[in-house]
Amino acid sequence: MKPKIILILIAMLFAFSYVFAEVPMHNPDLDKNCPSGFQWSRDTASCKQADCPAGAGRTYTDDCNCGEAWSRPFRTCYDSKTPGLATSCVAAGQKCPGEKSTTQAPTQKDQNYAASIVSFSGDVEYSSDGGVTFAPLTQDVKLKKGDYISTGFDSRATMDFGYAKLDVYQLTQFRIDDFTSEQNINKTQLYLRIGAVQPRNLSHTAAIRSDFSVVTPTAISSIRGSAMKVEYDNQTSQTRVTVIEDEAFVKGNNDQNEMTLSQGEVALISSDGRAKLRPGDRVEPSAPPCCASLIVPSAIIGILLLRKKY
Repeated sequence: MKPKIILILIAMLFAFSYVFAEVPMHNPDLDKNCPSGFQWSRDTASCKQADCPAGAGRTYTDDCNCGEAWSRPFRTCYDSKTPGLATSCVAAGQKCPGEKSTTQAPTQKDQNYAASIVSFSGDVEYSSDGGVTFAPLTQDVKLKKGDYISTGFDSRATMDFGYAKLDVYQLTQFRIDDFTSEQNINKTQLYLRIGAVQPRNLSHTAAIRSDFSVVTPTAISSIRGSAMKVEYDNQTSQTRVTVIEDEAFVKGNNDQNEMTLSQGEVALISSDGRAKLRPGDRVEPSAPPCCASLIVPSAIIGILLLRKKY
């Protein structure tokens, strides 16, 4: 009888942990913004899966992952009806439950590249070795997770992530930290080290969840089906987030709660990691992209120092 009792207790414990599972830094007050199976996380200012499937762990962005994020030979399977909900883990190369076989040749997206180049002008370079060396950007370059982009004075670029486009301003350097494009989820995260970027025109529907977030040394900001501009000045350690369309979520590194910004609103996050809404400072959503307002000539020196350090 004892083995049966032990099994019953284990099953009860599993059920209890599933019901009361929580994402890191769970904010129940904003769970109403999340689909079934997800909870709002203050850590990332977005909805994250409440309970990961057996065998999966959480990435540094709090997403459930079976192994792709750590180059392990496993694949994450997702629910076909709930965007972004991981349901099980299978060995790499194996089909997920209910997945139809295909004879189509793998596309470049299947080969794990994140973005293609739409256009660029001036001095634009990229690095595919972790920022150790940089080479001139060309139209046929395909960017992947871990790659860097760096723009010089009076230079800019536009990139296509499939579900979103990204405008990159002058004197900017960023890294692609995360990119997911599977079944019913599109997700990108950039690490902005200096300069300004503007993700825009995201497609977000009930069937496909589309997130785009930008991390700086002092804050994290994210959008879903909207547009924002994020600027970081490494001389003052200040982040500036401007909502171009709809709304954005912003959280300073030392904030307990995220801030929701509406179209036209601007938030400043200083070196202390605290986000503050800048009163009276609004932008017109129809205004064309221009030069990054926080970028000063000293940013040229900042990029050179980043190159030497990394």
